[in-house]
Amino acid sequence: MKRDRWIPFAFVGFFLLLFSVQGVFVSIAVKTFPGLVTDKPYATGVGYNAVLKEQAAEAALGWQVQTRFEPTGPLAGRLTLQVIDANGQPVEAHIVAQAERMTKFPQIVELATETTSRGEAVLPVKLPLAGRWFVRLTVNRGADHVARIVEIEVWP
Repeated sequence: MKRDRWIPFAFVGFFLLLFSVQGVFVSIAVKTFPGLVTDKPYATGVGYNAVLKEQAAEAALGWQVQTRFEPTGPLAGRLTLQVIDANGQPVEAHIVAQAERMTKFPQIVELATETTSRGEAVLPVKLPLAGRWFVRLTVNRGADHVARIVEIEVWP
């Protein structure tokens, strides 16, 4: 029985070793990354306040933006956009659209509005690469505007 007394000490020693190894990893992590993501956190925070103010202004408008993407061929399609105001009436507005795909060399393609009827716009999409694209939409009517990001997929 005396020969088995080392087993609890082995467990305690193992956990002490594990604790010290994790302590070394924590100290390395803290030294290499202090947690600061940006060089100017105050300026970034003030800029984010502007984003929150813009989101509140968009919500106050009450516009609803509905999109539908239909593939029409290889690397092509048609993005239909419908904008409705808070009263359920269509909104006639100017639309600015840009398709983006983040790769090693970012791809950015400007999209032109082909046809518009009351509150509806059709944007033909012809892209250079297959895959997942993000379309940044800005709907402008006078001083009012709403921004949306729509994800689409195109394939060869």
